[in-house]
Amino acid sequence: MENEKIKIGLLHVWGKENVGDVAIVRAVKKMLTDNLDLEIEFDDYPMEILQKLNAINLERLNSCNVVIIGGGGIYYKEFLPYDNENIKKIKSPLVIFGVGYIREIGSEGMDEEERRGLYELNTKAALSSVRDGRTKELLVESGVDAEKIEVVGDPAIFLPEIATDRINFDMGRIKVGMNLNYAGWIGFGKYEEMIVNSYNQVGRYFQDNFGAQIFYMKHHPGESDIVDRLEMEDLKVIDLAAEEQKYAYGRLDLALGMKLHSAVLAFGAETPFLNLGYDVRNKSFGDFIGFPELVIGANELEEGMLVSKMLEVFDKREFYQKKFVARKKDILKTQIEFIKKIEKLIKENNGKN
Repeated sequence: MENEKIKIGLLHVWGKENVGDVAIVRAVKKMLTDNLDLEIEFDDYPMEILQKLNAINLERLNSCNVVIIGGGGIYYKEFLPYDNENIKKIKSPLVIFGVGYIREIGSEGMDEEERRGLYELNTKAALSSVRDGRTKELLVESGVDAEKIEVVGDPAIFLPEIATDRINFDMGRIKVGMNLNYAGWIGFGKYEEMIVNSYNQVGRYFQDNFGAQIFYMKHHPGESDIVDRLEMEDLKVIDLAAEEQKYAYGRLDLALGMKLHSAVLAFGAETPFLNLGYDVRNKSFGDFIGFPELVIGANELEEGMLVSKMLEVFDKREFYQKKFVARKKDILKTQIEFIKKIEKLIKENNGKN
């Protein structure tokens, strides 16, 4: 196989507007490129092709040395049900790498047909891994053998940082980043007033008591309107490419977010955070990294809670930073070990499909 280029068919969430989606894809490609002892090229596909796998895409997938479903919340009703019969016709080795389960507050769980798709996809896969324990539970509940599913974490944790001088960070002041998610989940209207008021309380408290710089960490264009409702002096919006956004998270002293990847990027940058969860994925991430106290459900939020919780995290920020460093080392080791299994699979199957 020396000097022979290996083609990886990479299926992933296709969106280019959400920082989290972009971070996942770029991190997966970087992890594979850095840790596969092979010369590789990628052939990209949107996850949606698995809902109706036509002959053209099937032929393209079968021309790949391996097909990898790479990262993201692909166990989600938006991407289901799968085209089970045609997925069975994929001849190239199939690998599922660090994927997750999405179920927002107030939404329906998986129905029988959707669970059947999860079972069939993972039965077809030669290797399968998820980003957290709750996703593994979903698969086991759907009939997948527990021993087949490895919990490796979110690849976006290891998205490389790219330094930028486009943001004026005052290194002599406390710096707090904020992120809100109000678009696209059905429960926001029910909790909207409490969430916005709580964010304003946090921002004003840290400005009044610590002279903090407050930054809005923008993850999606749809967040523009909500920024106008944050009533803090001199609020700066950080809206950068994913790698630069992660660098910006690393310059903060503390982050308060709602998007899952506001927590993932903060953790990856070793910045203490509090995450206001609106989905099973938020709490699943807190559990996975070993700090469930860093995630509060939006449906659990009470008056004054965010200020109190943010102060607790701020007071223990050095503790969390040290723990994040240690936990990341363990997660990285697990992901590299999984990638080495992918490498072995490719080498064993090269030329056989």
